[in-house]
Amino acid sequence: MTIFASSTVGTVTFANDASEQIDQSIKNSFNDIQSAVFSDPYDALPKYKVTKKLFGKSGDHPDNHVLRAARRSLTSTVDLFDFPLGQKVFQPNGICFAGHWLIESDSEYTGLFEEGTRVPVIARASVALGGTLQKHKRAFGMAVKLFPHPNPDFPGKTANLFVMNSLGGVKTQHVLDLSMDNAPALGALPPMNKWGTMLRLQRDFAKADRELSGDDSEIAYRPVDALANINSRNGNALETVYSPTWVRLSIDKHIPKMDQDDFRNELRVNQYPEGKLVWHIDVAAGEISNKKQAQWQRIGRLELTSSITSKTCDQRLHFQHPLGQ
Repeated sequence: MTIFASSTVGTVTFANDASEQIDQSIKNSFNDIQSAVFSDPYDALPKYKVTKKLFGKSGDHPDNHVLRAARRSLTSTVDLFDFPLGQKVFQPNGICFAGHWLIESDSEYTGLFEEGTRVPVIARASVALGGTLQKHKRAFGMAVKLFPHPNPDFPGKTANLFVMNSLGGVKTQHVLDLSMDNAPALGALPPMNKWGTMLRLQRDFAKADRELSGDDSEIAYRPVDALANINSRNGNALETVYSPTWVRLSIDKHIPKMDQDDFRNELRVNQYPEGKLVWHIDVAAGEISNKKQAQWQRIGRLELTSSITSKTCDQRLHFQHPLGQ
Protein backbone atom coordinates (compact mmCIF):
# COMPACT_ATOMS: atom_id res chain seq x y z
CA MET A 1 0.00 0.00 0.00
CA THR A 2 1.27 3.45 -0.90
CA ILE A 3 0.72 6.27 1.56
CA PHE A 4 1.01 9.90 0.57
CA ALA A 5 0.44 13.00 2.60
CA SER A 6 0.53 16.75 2.50
CA SER A 7 1.70 19.33 4.96
CA THR A 8 0.46 22.87 5.40
CA VAL A 9 2.55 25.88 6.40
CA GLY A 10 0.31 28.90 6.96
CA THR A 11 -2.05 28.84 3.96
CA VAL A 12 0.38 27.00 1.68
CA THR A 13 0.12 23.29 0.98
CA PHE A 14 3.21 21.19 0.25
CA ALA A 15 3.02 17.73 -1.26
CA ASN A 16 5.37 15.10 0.07
CA ASP A 17 5.70 11.39 -0.53
CA ALA A 18 8.87 9.31 -0.50
CA SER A 19 7.36 6.90 -3.05
CA GLU A 20 6.92 9.73 -5.60
CA GLN A 21 3.15 9.17 -5.83
CA ILE A 22 2.25 12.77 -5.08
CA ASP A 23 -1.22 14.05 -4.29
CA GLN A 24 -2.04 15.82 -7.58
CA SER A 25 -5.20 17.41 -6.18
CA ILE A 26 -3.19 20.01 -4.24
CA LYS A 27 -3.47 23.48 -5.77
CA ASN A 28 -2.20 26.83 -4.53
CA SER A 29 -2.89 30.39 -5.63
CA PHE A 30 -0.34 32.95 -6.81
CA ASN A 31 -0.47 34.68 -3.44
CA ASP A 32 0.10 31.33 -1.69
CA ILE A 33 3.17 30.47 -3.78
CA GLN A 34 4.63 33.96 -3.61
CA SER A 35 4.25 33.94 0.17
CA ALA A 36 5.95 30.55 0.46
CA VAL A 37 8.87 31.35 -1.86
CA PHE A 38 9.60 34.62 -0.04
CA SER A 39 9.11 33.20 3.47
CA ASP A 40 12.50 31.61 4.17
CA PRO A 41 15.39 33.63 2.66
CA TYR A 42 18.97 32.44 3.06
CA ASP A 43 21.36 34.30 5.31
CA ALA A 44 24.13 33.51 2.80
CA LEU A 45 24.10 32.03 -0.70
CA PRO A 46 24.33 28.22 -0.63
CA LYS A 47 26.49 26.24 -3.04
CA TYR A 48 24.60 23.07 -3.82
CA LYS A 49 26.73 20.57 -5.72
CA VAL A 50 25.68 18.07 -8.35
CA THR A 51 27.70 14.85 -8.23
CA LYS A 52 27.11 11.30 -9.42
CA LYS A 53 26.90 10.18 -5.79
CA LEU A 54 23.69 12.18 -5.55
CA PHE A 55 22.07 10.21 -8.36
CA GLY A 56 21.75 6.80 -6.72
CA LYS A 57 21.70 3.56 -8.71
CA SER A 58 21.59 3.63 -12.51
CA GLY A 59 19.12 2.02 -14.90
CA ASP A 60 15.65 0.96 -13.72
CA HIS A 61 16.72 0.56 -10.12
CA PRO A 62 14.12 2.03 -7.69
CA ASP A 63 16.89 4.12 -6.13
CA ASN A 64 17.72 5.88 -9.41
CA HIS A 65 17.01 9.38 -8.06
CA VAL A 66 17.58 11.10 -11.40
CA LEU A 67 15.07 8.95 -13.25
CA ARG A 68 12.50 9.38 -10.50
CA ALA A 69 12.98 13.14 -10.53
CA ALA A 70 12.68 13.23 -14.34
CA ARG A 71 9.46 11.24 -14.29
CA ARG A 72 8.07 13.46 -11.55
CA SER A 73 8.93 16.63 -13.47
CA LEU A 74 7.02 15.36 -16.50
CA THR A 75 3.93 14.10 -14.67
CA SER A 76 3.39 16.03 -11.45
CA THR A 77 1.26 19.18 -11.57
CA VAL A 78 1.99 20.27 -7.99
CA ASP A 79 3.63 23.64 -7.44
CA LEU A 80 5.33 22.90 -4.13
CA PHE A 81 7.00 19.63 -3.24
CA ASP A 82 9.61 18.68 -0.64
CA PHE A 83 12.36 17.28 -2.87
CA PRO A 84 13.54 13.95 -1.41
CA LEU A 85 17.23 14.82 -1.85
CA GLY A 86 16.84 18.28 -0.31
CA GLN A 87 17.80 19.90 -3.65
CA LYS A 88 17.20 19.70 -7.37
CA VAL A 89 19.38 17.17 -9.19
CA PHE A 90 20.15 19.32 -12.25
CA GLN A 91 19.81 23.05 -11.48
CA PRO A 92 20.03 23.28 -7.69
CA ASN A 93 21.24 26.89 -7.29
CA GLY A 94 18.70 29.53 -8.22
CA ILE A 95 17.05 32.85 -7.58
CA CYS A 96 13.29 33.36 -7.63
CA PHE A 97 11.14 36.28 -8.75
CA ALA A 98 7.59 37.54 -8.72
CA GLY A 99 6.19 39.68 -11.51
CA HIS A 100 3.91 39.69 -14.55
CA TRP A 101 3.64 38.21 -18.04
CA LEU A 102 2.38 40.95 -20.36
CA ILE A 103 1.26 40.46 -23.99
CA GLU A 104 0.97 43.82 -25.73
CA SER A 105 0.88 43.03 -29.47
CA ASP A 106 -1.60 41.21 -31.65
CA SER A 107 -0.68 37.82 -33.17
CA GLU A 108 -2.37 34.66 -34.38
CA TYR A 109 -1.61 32.86 -31.12
CA THR A 110 -4.15 32.06 -28.43
CA GLY A 111 -4.31 31.72 -24.68
CA LEU A 112 -1.51 33.32 -22.69
CA PHE A 113 -0.02 34.63 -25.96
CA GLU A 114 -3.14 36.68 -26.76
CA GLU A 115 -2.94 40.47 -26.84
CA GLY A 116 -4.11 42.01 -23.56
CA THR A 117 -2.95 39.12 -21.39
CA ARG A 118 -1.59 40.21 -18.02
CA VAL A 119 -1.06 37.42 -15.51
CA PRO A 120 1.14 37.09 -12.41
CA VAL A 121 4.17 34.81 -12.47
CA ILE A 122 6.67 33.18 -10.18
CA ALA A 123 9.98 32.58 -11.99
CA ARG A 124 13.21 30.83 -11.08
CA ALA A 125 16.53 31.53 -12.82
CA SER A 126 19.25 28.92 -12.39
CA VAL A 127 22.33 27.31 -13.87
CA ALA A 128 22.95 23.62 -14.53
CA LEU A 129 25.19 21.67 -12.16
CA GLY A 130 27.06 23.73 -9.56
CA GLY A 131 28.96 26.49 -11.40
CA THR A 132 27.40 29.81 -10.40
CA LEU A 133 30.37 32.17 -10.97
CA GLN A 134 31.64 34.15 -13.96
CA LYS A 135 34.63 31.81 -14.38
CA HIS A 136 32.31 28.83 -14.91
CA LYS A 137 30.56 27.65 -18.06
CA ARG A 138 27.06 28.52 -16.96
CA ALA A 139 24.10 26.77 -18.58
CA PHE A 140 21.71 29.56 -17.72
CA GLY A 141 17.96 29.20 -17.91
CA MET A 142 14.64 30.17 -16.42
CA ALA A 143 11.43 28.41 -15.44
CA VAL A 144 8.33 30.61 -15.42
CA LYS A 145 5.14 29.60 -13.60
CA LEU A 146 2.12 31.51 -14.92
CA PHE A 147 -1.10 31.87 -12.94
CA PRO A 148 -3.84 32.36 -15.54
CA HIS A 149 -6.80 33.06 -13.26
CA PRO A 150 -7.49 36.80 -12.79
CA ASN A 151 -7.95 36.31 -9.03
CA PRO A 152 -4.49 36.00 -7.37
CA ASP A 153 -6.13 34.13 -4.47
CA PHE A 154 -7.69 31.48 -6.75
CA PRO A 155 -6.03 28.04 -6.26
CA GLY A 156 -5.98 26.93 -9.89
CA LYS A 157 -3.72 24.97 -12.20
CA THR A 158 -0.61 26.76 -13.38
CA ALA A 159 1.18 26.78 -16.75
CA ASN A 160 4.97 26.46 -16.96
CA LEU A 161 7.49 27.77 -19.48
CA PHE A 162 11.12 26.58 -19.71
CA VAL A 163 13.83 28.49 -21.56
CA MET A 164 17.63 28.17 -21.60
CA ASN A 165 20.54 29.78 -23.37
CA SER A 166 22.46 26.55 -24.02
CA LEU A 167 22.57 23.03 -22.66
CA GLY A 168 26.32 22.88 -22.17
CA GLY A 169 26.83 26.41 -20.92
CA VAL A 170 29.03 29.35 -21.89
CA LYS A 171 31.42 31.66 -20.09
CA THR A 172 30.07 35.17 -19.82
CA GLN A 173 30.54 38.13 -17.52
CA HIS A 174 26.81 38.82 -17.35
CA VAL A 175 24.03 36.25 -17.64
CA LEU A 176 21.77 39.10 -18.74
CA ASP A 177 23.68 39.06 -22.04
CA LEU A 178 22.20 35.62 -22.77
CA SER A 179 18.92 35.24 -24.61
CA MET A 180 16.94 32.09 -23.76
CA ASP A 181 14.44 29.99 -25.66
CA ASN A 182 12.61 26.67 -25.43
CA ALA A 183 14.90 24.90 -27.91
CA PRO A 184 18.40 25.76 -26.62
CA ALA A 185 21.56 25.02 -28.55
CA LEU A 186 24.16 22.58 -27.24
CA GLY A 187 26.67 25.30 -26.38
CA ALA A 188 30.12 24.54 -25.02
CA LEU A 189 30.99 21.16 -23.58
CA PRO A 190 31.13 21.02 -19.77
CA PRO A 191 34.50 20.60 -18.03
CA MET A 192 35.96 17.11 -18.52
CA ASN A 193 35.44 16.23 -14.86
CA LYS A 194 31.68 16.80 -15.37
CA TRP A 195 31.22 14.72 -18.52
CA GLY A 196 30.17 11.60 -16.62
CA THR A 197 27.66 13.61 -14.62
CA MET A 198 26.16 15.22 -17.73
CA LEU A 199 25.96 11.90 -19.60
CA ARG A 200 24.15 10.26 -16.70
CA LEU A 201 21.65 13.12 -16.48
CA GLN A 202 21.09 13.11 -20.23
CA ARG A 203 20.55 9.35 -20.30
CA ASP A 204 17.95 9.35 -17.52
CA PHE A 205 16.16 12.48 -18.75
CA ALA A 206 15.90 10.98 -22.24
CA LYS A 207 14.59 7.67 -20.87
CA ALA A 208 11.83 9.38 -18.88
CA ASP A 209 10.86 11.52 -21.87
CA ARG A 210 10.71 8.53 -24.23
CA GLU A 211 8.52 6.62 -21.79
CA LEU A 212 5.90 9.37 -21.86
CA SER A 213 6.42 11.14 -25.20
CA GLY A 214 7.53 8.36 -27.52
CA ASP A 215 10.80 7.34 -29.11
CA ASP A 216 10.89 10.34 -31.48
CA SER A 217 10.70 13.01 -28.78
CA GLU A 218 13.14 15.93 -28.88
CA ILE A 219 14.44 16.20 -25.31
CA ALA A 220 16.07 19.58 -25.95
CA TYR A 221 12.75 21.07 -27.10
CA ARG A 222 10.00 21.97 -24.63
CA PRO A 223 6.69 22.81 -26.39
CA VAL A 224 4.55 25.74 -25.24
CA ASP A 225 1.12 24.45 -26.29
CA ALA A 226 -0.06 24.45 -22.67
CA LEU A 227 0.29 28.23 -22.52
CA ALA A 228 -1.67 28.67 -25.74
CA ASN A 229 -4.46 26.44 -24.42
CA ILE A 230 -5.46 28.57 -21.42
CA ASN A 231 -8.06 31.34 -21.37
CA SER A 232 -6.37 34.12 -19.40
CA ARG A 233 -9.76 35.57 -18.42
CA ASN A 234 -10.95 32.55 -16.45
CA GLY A 235 -8.16 29.94 -16.46
CA ASN A 236 -10.19 27.43 -18.51
CA ALA A 237 -9.04 25.44 -21.55
CA LEU A 238 -9.74 26.77 -25.04
CA GLU A 239 -11.53 24.93 -27.85
CA THR A 240 -9.31 26.34 -30.61
CA VAL A 241 -5.59 26.60 -29.96
CA TYR A 242 -2.86 28.30 -31.99
CA SER A 243 0.56 27.96 -30.42
CA PRO A 244 3.97 29.23 -31.49
CA THR A 245 6.76 26.70 -31.87
CA TRP A 246 9.36 28.81 -30.08
CA VAL A 247 9.40 31.39 -27.31
CA ARG A 248 12.48 33.53 -26.71
CA LEU A 249 13.29 35.85 -23.80
CA SER A 250 15.93 38.58 -24.17
CA ILE A 251 16.71 41.36 -21.73
CA ASP A 252 15.61 44.89 -22.54
CA LYS A 253 18.52 46.95 -23.89
CA HIS A 254 17.93 49.70 -21.33
CA ILE A 255 18.64 47.39 -18.38
CA PRO A 256 22.19 48.15 -17.16
CA LYS A 257 24.69 45.38 -16.40
CA MET A 258 25.81 44.70 -12.85
CA ASP A 259 29.26 43.20 -12.37
CA GLN A 260 28.56 40.50 -9.79
CA ASP A 261 30.55 37.26 -9.73
CA ASP A 262 27.62 35.02 -8.76
CA PHE A 263 24.64 35.14 -11.13
CA ARG A 264 22.24 35.23 -8.18
CA ASN A 265 23.73 38.51 -7.00
CA GLU A 266 23.69 39.84 -10.56
CA LEU A 267 19.93 39.25 -10.80
CA ARG A 268 18.76 40.84 -7.54
CA VAL A 269 16.12 43.26 -8.81
CA ASN A 270 16.50 45.93 -6.12
CA GLN A 271 19.79 47.12 -7.68
CA TYR A 272 18.20 47.94 -11.06
CA PRO A 273 16.39 51.13 -12.13
CA GLU A 274 12.75 51.12 -10.96
CA GLY A 275 13.52 47.89 -9.06
CA LYS A 276 12.72 45.54 -11.93
CA LEU A 277 14.12 43.35 -14.69
CA VAL A 278 12.40 43.22 -18.08
CA TRP A 279 12.78 40.52 -20.74
CA HIS A 280 11.17 40.87 -24.16
CA ILE A 281 8.92 38.00 -25.28
CA ASP A 282 9.46 36.94 -28.90
CA VAL A 283 7.61 34.08 -30.62
CA ALA A 284 7.85 32.23 -33.92
CA ALA A 285 6.32 29.23 -35.68
CA GLY A 286 7.86 26.56 -37.89
CA GLU A 287 9.32 23.08 -37.95
CA ILE A 288 11.21 22.25 -34.77
CA SER A 289 14.41 21.56 -36.70
CA ASN A 290 14.34 24.96 -38.48
CA LYS A 291 14.83 27.41 -35.62
CA LYS A 292 17.60 29.20 -37.54
CA GLN A 293 14.98 30.25 -40.12
CA ALA A 294 12.48 31.45 -37.50
CA GLN A 295 10.70 34.73 -38.19
CA TRP A 296 10.53 36.20 -34.70
CA GLN A 297 7.69 38.47 -33.63
CA ARG A 298 7.89 40.59 -30.46
CA ILE A 299 4.59 40.37 -28.59
CA GLY A 300 5.24 41.41 -24.99
CA ARG A 301 7.48 41.36 -21.95
CA LEU A 302 8.22 39.49 -18.79
CA GLU A 303 8.50 42.03 -15.99
CA LEU A 304 9.98 40.84 -12.69
CA THR A 305 9.67 43.23 -9.76
CA SER A 306 10.87 41.31 -6.70
CA SER A 307 13.51 38.65 -6.11
CA ILE A 308 14.65 36.25 -3.40
CA THR A 309 17.16 33.50 -2.77
CA SER A 310 15.42 31.10 -0.41
CA LYS A 311 15.05 27.50 0.71
CA THR A 312 11.61 27.16 -0.84
CA CYS A 313 12.93 28.57 -4.12
CA ASP A 314 15.64 25.88 -4.29
CA GLN A 315 14.21 22.97 -2.31
CA ARG A 316 10.41 23.02 -2.84
CA LEU A 317 9.30 25.04 -5.86
CA HIS A 318 8.24 22.57 -8.57
CA PHE A 319 7.63 23.22 -12.27
CA GLN A 320 5.92 20.59 -14.42
CA HIS A 321 7.90 20.09 -17.64
CA PRO A 322 5.86 19.72 -20.84
CA LEU A 323 6.35 16.45 -22.68
CA GLY A 324 8.70 16.48 -25.66
CA GLN A 325 7.59 16.27 -29.26
